[in-house]
Parts: sequence; structure tokens; C-alpha cells
Amino acid sequence: MTENEAKRIAFELVDKHPSEHYTLNFISINKSRANPNNWAVAFEVRTKTGSLLEGPMFVMVDDQSGEAWFFG
Repeated sequence: MTENEAKRIAFELVDKHPSEHYTLNFISINKSRANPNNWAVAFEVRTKTGSLLEGPMFVMVDDQSGEAWFFG
């Protein structure tokens, strides 16, 4: 799986789970340090008023299956 494919899958997951309380803004994408078979796609979390919440949220994407899930 390419980096762009993993990013697209992560964006699709984020788009499927909108929140009325916060937005997720893309920061970066890298291979996971903990599991190199996964892509780690980082998003900053902002309230609807624009305040930045502590720590990023990650979408993990399995490099083989394309399965994606929220982490963090």
C-alpha cells in the first residue's frame, strides 16, 4: 500500500465519523513505530470554536488489509 492510499483510507474513516463537537485536521503520515505493518495518520483535534485539544488523534491503517481504526 502506498502512503497516498493509506492517507485516502484514513480520510474516508474520518469523513464517515463526523462530530458536532470537534474537527480533525491532518498533520502527518508515517509508518507506525510500534508496528511497521501499519500506517499512522496523525490529526490534530480542534473544538468547533477552534481551540486545540491536547495530543493528536491517530488513524491506523493496516498495510496489508486496508483496515482502518481510530487510536489515541
